[in-house]
Amino acid sequence: MAISVVLAEDSVLVREGMRAVLNGADDIEVAAACVDGAELRRAIIEHTPDVVVTDIRMPPGLSDEGIQIAQELRRDHPQVGVVVVSSA
Repeated sequence: MAISVVLAEDSVLVREGMRAVLNGADDIEVAAACVDGAELRRAIIEHTPDVVVTDIRMPPGLSDEGIQIAQELRRDHPQVGVVVVSSA
């Protein structure tokens, strides 16, 4: 059984690089790759991933949207693993 991952990163190069690395693993499936917090929230609901990999800062505010979503996941979906990354 594959581990389902939803990615969130606004930089296309970083996002697609992470997707390529993860897709190279036999037991990981990238269910969605998102560009902002709103898209990430929709993907979490739609795909119910095992893991979310999110950038700290994402549009529209470019402040701490990724951290906010990670905190929401800890509270509302504690079974979902969270990895927070930063390319800054």
